[in-house]
Amino acid sequence: VYYQPGDIIASAGGEARAMLLVLEGTVDLEVPSGAKVGRLIEGATFGEVCALGLFSTWMATVRARTVCCVMEVTQDALKHAASLPEGREQSEQLQRVVAARRGQVTTGAPLRMMNIGASCGDVSTRVIALVAQRSHVRPGRVFEPVADDSVTGASLLFVTQGQAAVVLGEDHQFVMSLPLCTVLPEGLLAKWGAKVAAVTSFDAYRIRRSEFEVAVLQDPAAKKWVWGLRLKEKEVAERVRQRLTNAHGLIQSQKEHELS
Repeated sequence: VYYQPGDIIASAGGEARAMLLVLEGTVDLEVPSGAKVGRLIEGATFGEVCALGLFSTWMATVRARTVCCVMEVTQDALKHAASLPEGREQSEQLQRVVAARRGQVTTGAPLRMMNIGASCGDVSTRVIALVAQRSHVRPGRVFEPVADDSVTGASLLFVTQGQAAVVLGEDHQFVMSLPLCTVLPEGLLAKWGAKVAAVTSFDAYRIRRSEFEVAVLQDPAAKKWVWGLRLKEKEVAERVRQRLTNAHGLIQSQKEHELS
């Protein structure tokens, strides 16, 4: 379906049994107050948890920023595709995703692991648990961050239950150890070409910045912990940025020395 600038594609709080796929153009995400919390570009999706049957209403208003073409992928369409013989593997994968997300809601992961006072009963904690994409990273493996200008947009990385380190370059040069229960912007790492390596096995949770903001801005209970989390993110980001700057300078000086 094509939309003109300003058209509402989906309204926050409205019934949702599908996810949106932006085929052309750009759309904005807004909370009921009218504040813009994110932007979707061509190839981006929104509302995957609704298509999976995990959430029944649109979490934000989706408004066309430019002339755009947006397609709805419904729950029924996903079920039909999964029922086909060639869709068996995808069906099993979707079932694992649904089970994992429900488990995250039960435990309040990842916010409950951050020691910031978030409660499993908070709506924002439950919503963030639903949209968080968990990766279990084993020793010898690395977590690849995404850039802010990627199709998924800016994302937050939560590192829990293990020891991890920021590394740089193809040889994974050590930059710094990450403190326990860390949150930092993935875009900062991606900008420098850095990755997060597992010292011991750790869990990484990726949360789109836009979905995080949608959750916390609409839940009054989030006020008791969100500023502490934002401060933690800022402090870790500043430390990582400084260490990456130093490490990059060292690498460059070594290359110049080798050339000379």
